[in-house]
Amino acid sequence: MRSNPLPRWSKICEVCGAEGVKNRYCKSCAVEVSRENMAQVALIGHSRPKTQQGGYGGMSVRLARGIYYHFGGFKGESIDIETLKEIDYGGMLIATQNIYFGGPHTTFRIPYDHIVSFRPYSAGIGVFRDSANAKAEVFTVMEPNPNGGNPVNARPLVGWFLFNMAHCLAQPGRKDFL
Repeated sequence: MRSNPLPRWSKICEVCGAEGVKNRYCKSCAVEVSRENMAQVALIGHSRPKTQQGGYGGMSVRLARGIYYHFGGFKGESIDIETLKEIDYGGMLIATQNIYFGGPHTTFRIPYDHIVSFRPYSAGIGVFRDSANAKAEVFTVMEPNPNGGNPVNARPLVGWFLFNMAHCLAQPGRKDFL
């Protein structure tokens, strides 16, 4: 039986071999390892485009050639339709203290203490932050297209798993069972 040349308590990075590390990886390798393990997601936010709609109701009476008198009125109203709009594509990392998102246009961190609730979606998760007008930030996990081309939404099981994992990590007493 051959023994491992490095003892278990050795403080050497598993990726680059640097000495004097506290955990399995040195700081620079830990960032790269976490980057490789990030899920590729689409960040989707709520948008509310305003449109105007209206019409004229009534009748017109001819007074003279080219002169008309209009009875009735015009009524206009603005219509607010809330839709989901893709904001950015990037990587999402669910860690023990925060949720991280990094894309070409948007990068942020959401501490679990600032999350009010989660909403499950079939291929992702919705996060409501602690703010005055909390709108869901939806993270939809993308998978490579088996036929080639643009990525497609992940299987429904992914959304269930993300919801349960994030909900478990956000619990205040979670340090007891981690």
